Amino acid sequence: MKKNNRVLAIFGNVVNFGQERSNTEVFKLLVDNGYDVLALVNERGFHWHLQPVFDKFHIPYKKIRYPWGIYKTASLFHILQWGIDILLNNVQFIYYYIKFKPNFIHCGNEYMFKCLFIPLILLRAKIIFRLGDEPVIKYKYNFLFWKKVIVKRVDTLVCVSSFIQGKVKECGRIGTTRNKDKVIYNFPPTRSISNVDKCKSDDFVLGFIGQISENKGVELLVKAAIVLCKKYSNIRFVFAGGTDDNPFADKMFTLLQKEDIAIRKRISFIGLINNVASFYENINVCVTPSIYHEALGNVIVEAKLYRKPSVIFPTGGMPELIHHCHDGYICKGKNIDALIAGIEYYIQSPIKAEEHGEKAFCSIKEMKLDYESYKAQWLDIYAC
Repeated sequence: MKKNNRVLAIFGNVVNFGQERSNTEVFKLLVDNGYDVLALVNERGFHWHLQPVFDKFHIPYKKIRYPWGIYKTASLFHILQWGIDILLNNVQFIYYYIKFKPNFIHCGNEYMFKCLFIPLILLRAKIIFRLGDEPVIKYKYNFLFWKKVIVKRVDTLVCVSSFIQGKVKECGRIGTTRNKDKVIYNFPPTRSISNVDKCKSDDFVLGFIGQISENKGVELLVKAAIVLCKKYSNIRFVFAGGTDDNPFADKMFTLLQKEDIAIRKRISFIGLINNVASFYENINVCVTPSIYHEALGNVIVEAKLYRKPSVIFPTGGMPELIHHCHDGYICKGKNIDALIAGIEYYIQSPIKAEEHGEKAFCSIKEMKLDYESYKAQWLDIYAC
């Protein structure tokens, strides 16, 4: 083990969505390449979703206290608890920093950086900040924190898209003497897959996979699906994502109940799925109409792996992944008419969907979305 290969990771997340999955992939990469990694994880929620992933990847971790978010409506009790959690978080972090003696600190969450900003300012290890979400700079306090603290203290900022990097530059990260800031796109996520079953159907299938929520454009897509299913008799829509205990999903079911059963049968919500390969094998086009500023869009990268073109909205970093009318379709706006036009582009020419899917797969290497390119870029970040 080389002396400079010690990475202490700040990782207080408790879910396993895109940001969390991407950071654990970085930790796995470092472990697999001889780095001594220690992740400081959340003692109150780590076991819910993330512990099986860390155990599978053999990523060492220690549980410490992390503070939950605090809001204006919080009671005095919750404010006091938050203050205690902040103190414990800082003390335990410093303890493991002294004990582990890292050369690098890896952070992938803005809130956690803010909670630990005092020790992060004072300690000497290089800070690698992987920014998978848009920086919170809307309010003056947050903007000043970025400009005066994060921009000046972080040694290397790794952004998941040029869109995110552009937002960071608004905080003054321009003309820095640090020359290792870079954009590293996520590679298609590693998943456990079982045998792929191809459903026998002549229908043209549009698929959505992700969180069943308003921000992901699900309501617009459901309404577009209703319109298109009334117009075309040979198409189906499949939505994959959690619907249990989801009020928004219930709203979508109520919306569909107003339609004839013949329409409802062609718009399916299949819940959470384990066999992602089977999902992609049984669709023709992936539709990802996020209406908020998505940092990148892991679903688009994954669709490329399975040779499927994507229909997307022009928002956030997602358009960076698509060459319009070459390996996907970028809608002209973020509304139902633009979405219908994008979907019809492929419904009316299924051969284009097949051709663009092949081009999408080829673009993985061209855009450095493959694992080897991803690995080389991250090892360069941690090379000194």
